[in-house]
Amino acid sequence: MTPELLNAIIQIAIGLFALVIIILLIMIKWRKRLSAAQPVPYRKQRGLGLADGLEFIFYPIYWLIKIIIAIFK
Repeated sequence: MTPELLNAIIQIAIGLFALVIIILLIMIKWRKRLSAAQPVPYRKQRGLGLADGLEFIFYPIYWLIKIIIAIFK
């Protein structure tokens, strides 16, 4: 595998990753507009879903790193 090909593969993977995240963020905004907001007290709302957010951010990064490591093996 040439360095140019590896560079192209990594750039495409990062681009697709960014595109998927942007699409998911846009879909979340559409959902918020369509659904009626339910009043939740501020104390219960703080930190709610933080673990889901961290998993949403780090899970694709983890798999991207695994793919890059597999390419170099």
